[in-house]
Amino acid sequence: MSTEGHRQRPVPQATPDTARFWEGCAEGVLLVQRCDACGHNRLPPAPICPRCWSRESTWKATSGQARLRSSVVFHQLYHPAFADAIPYTIGLVELDEGPSLYATLVVEPGISPPEGARLALALELIDGGVRLPAFRPVPED
Repeated sequence: MSTEGHRQRPVPQATPDTARFWEGCAEGVLLVQRCDACGHNRLPPAPICPRCWSRESTWKATSGQARLRSSVVFHQLYHPAFADAIPYTIGLVELDEGPSLYATLVVEPGISPPEGARLALALELIDGGVRLPAFRPVPED
């Protein structure tokens, strides 16, 4: 796992449900909540399991390995903080542990990896020392 160069971006605000997730990112680890009752891994963090409604969960580190399900290259500026990044690529990333999330893909500008590409965690450093999940393509074995 690597940390990409610092960028000025909107800073996410931690809530009681998400604080441990952001702490994990700061530590260089992508965490998911694992339901203590049914074993379901979930993102985004939530106070109850969407499968069995249990309120008991444990934070677990992921491998940081994933597969790309879909992606889009943004050529239009939607927020001034992203002016230096146009074009940038966002992907729907499915973690090997099950949950999916949208994240920046660390690729050449304007490039979108093929669907199904293997990815590895590459945390992006933004203002306030916050690290956001981002992913980079890795060669297939």
